[in-house]
Amino acid sequence: MKAIILAAGFGMRLRPLTAITPKVLINIGGIPLLIRILNNLKQGGVTEVYINTHHLVNRIETFLREHQFGIPIKSIYEPDILDTAGAVVNAYSYLRDSGPVIIYNGDSLTDFDLNSLIRSQQTEQNFVTLTVKKNVTDRPFLIDETMQIVGHRNLKNGVERIAAKPKGAVQEYGFCGIHVISQEALQLLVSKDRKGVSLTDFYLELIQTKNARVRAFDIGDAPWFDIGTPEKLKEARAWVGTQSERVKTDHFEVSLAA
Repeated sequence: MKAIILAAGFGMRLRPLTAITPKVLINIGGIPLLIRILNNLKQGGVTEVYINTHHLVNRIETFLREHQFGIPIKSIYEPDILDTAGAVVNAYSYLRDSGPVIIYNGDSLTDFDLNSLIRSQQTEQNFVTLTVKKNVTDRPFLIDETMQIVGHRNLKNGVERIAAKPKGAVQEYGFCGIHVISQEALQLLVSKDRKGVSLTDFYLELIQTKNARVRAFDIGDAPWFDIGTPEKLKEARAWVGTQSERVKTDHFEVSLAA
């Protein structure tokens, strides 16, 4: 199984830290976030990883050269940031013909078991399956009783987009930065120029125009952090500090006591 880690962004809300360190290389509990993400992907059965890069690309590529991870990982440089949908289109030649692909935000920290997400994608034969959680967010997805995504709400600007008629009551869920996309959905994604387009926009388009099964997968009580702000980074580091953990790859091991 293949995965792509989205890590091209500038991390403006974490300045000045991200002026010299890309978000994906920020240490959390003494371990770079990228190592934690790769560890999670390996445990989920991923055998090949791609990472889109732009900001501080040399730092990321040096890190990749200087470490061994037990699975191949390749940087895909973007001279101009393409947004999330554009990034996946740019990497399509590497992701095609491989079955479902995991898309993993490079600022997401979790120990959620990816195997259950992958099983759900395969069993339900969804176009896309997104991890979600009942948490407070200013940009929730709107999800009906069947866990079908039917819309999206931006509480900052008041924009609400409804893509499908819901079945039963609708609830708001926050996105947890990990999605599994089918090859069928990838083919539709690359059928247009997606530069500057977000995956959220593409998913809503799929639902509205193709009546596609774009389902949410609730990770429940599993811990999840978006480290994109100083406050969230502090929370993530505090949580890691409570864990006794062993983070491994075939050639990398770090043990931390609680």
